[in-house]
Amino acid sequence: MSNEITAVISLFIGVSILLGVGMMIMSNSVSDCTQMDNYDSSLADNAQTNGWVSTCFDNNSSVQVAFGLMTLVVLIIAAAAILFIIRML
Repeated sequence: MSNEITAVISLFIGVSILLGVGMMIMSNSVSDCTQMDNYDSSLADNAQTNGWVSTCFDNNSSVQVAFGLMTLVVLIIAAAAILFIIRML
């Protein structure tokens, strides 16, 4: 029984580390869209423009969604690990 609890805790730590590394990689993929050539500060929503500025904003929003999903995955794995440990006790 002790080995199973240790395995679950080790699995949770391993998955958390892998997701943490993924978050660090994704955080470097976010761009500053205001430095692009077609950026127009007078527009209320530059994401509606055409070209690279629109693509930049789309990519940034995709990264934000991925961060939310990674957080959700960590929470689900933590809840499953806690329920497994409680059941084993």
